[in-house]
Amino acid sequence: MPTTVITGGTGGIGVATALALLEASPDRAIALVDLAAPAVPAQLGAYGPRVALFGCDVTDEWSVAAAAAEVRAAMPPVDSLVNGAGVVHNDASIDIPIERFRAMLAVHVDGTLLWSQQVARHLDGPGAIVNIGSIAGQFGHPRRIAYAAAKAAVHSLTKTMAVEWADRGIRVNAVTPGYIETPMMKEVSRLGLVDAGVAAGWAAMKRLGTPEEVAGAIRFLLGGEASFVTGHILNVDGGFAVLKAE
Repeated sequence: MPTTVITGGTGGIGVATALALLEASPDRAIALVDLAAPAVPAQLGAYGPRVALFGCDVTDEWSVAAAAAEVRAAMPPVDSLVNGAGVVHNDASIDIPIERFRAMLAVHVDGTLLWSQQVARHLDGPGAIVNIGSIAGQFGHPRRIAYAAAKAAVHSLTKTMAVEWADRGIRVNAVTPGYIETPMMKEVSRLGLVDAGVAAGWAAMKRLGTPEEVAGAIRFLLGGEASFVTGHILNVDGGFAVLKAE
């Protein structure tokens, strides 16, 4: 039984990804990694010992190393990783405090690199990594300068790791979601930071995506059907990118 590690695993896309992988393979276990989640999400409770939760600050090298060691000790061998830990912000670029900018980079960029290193160093055979990027990393995104910069860096990390780690048998890809109807999206919409209706109109398909649609793309990139795919940035955005490019 192999294990997939999912950072940010108790969020909307993380839970949907865990469900997609568990349902696709009865032999897979899931290690959810999150900062402060108290328990395995209820949607995953039926899978019993196949799912476990591990606390970790993805920005801290020693926390990541300790959590990775706990996963290796408690779970079957790890063969895949989804780097999904993330946070958002709403700041004008002229005003954003440098501490907030650095904190955003630490979560997305440091966290992605640190967990990828831990998994790559301890793989017993071929493996796959999927990083969660964002369409924000492909455009000039108002009031998201730190988030956009962090996600652009994640895209670059993906390509470089794919090249360097190919001879290790490790494929590294990324999905770049558009506006997805996650609990986080609902909360920022409630706070007035994003208008969900307007955001839906930015996609060619004129709707928000679902966590399950992102999870399906992640499952594909982790699986054998994508065995010759590495270094790829896959937009899961309802046509946001192509509409904005026109």
